[in-house]
Amino acid sequence: MLRDKDLEQYRRTLEEAVAGSGRDDIGVGKVSEAREGVIGVEFSRGAHAKTAEIPAEALQDHEGARRAVTLAIRDLSKEVAQESLQKAV
Repeated sequence: MLRDKDLEQYRRTLEEAVAGSGRDDIGVGKVSEAREGVIGVEFSRGAHAKTAEIPAEALQDHEGARRAVTLAIRDLSKEVAQESLQKAV
């Protein structure tokens, strides 16, 4: 079981990875332990939010964290893009 201190460190790593990927429009919400070795994290953009599960080992270095975040926010980005297209029509 992860301690609050561990989860806060993961949050900082995730926030840095989001910023490093150039997606300052994506917010990092609740970070929790989904199950052993897997971090649950809520990403949000505007009124949209998605919870993703990321292996904790992927967050051990900056490049791994950036890749994991990019994959995790892909669905959220698609959802927002679809809504924008629907509003434009």
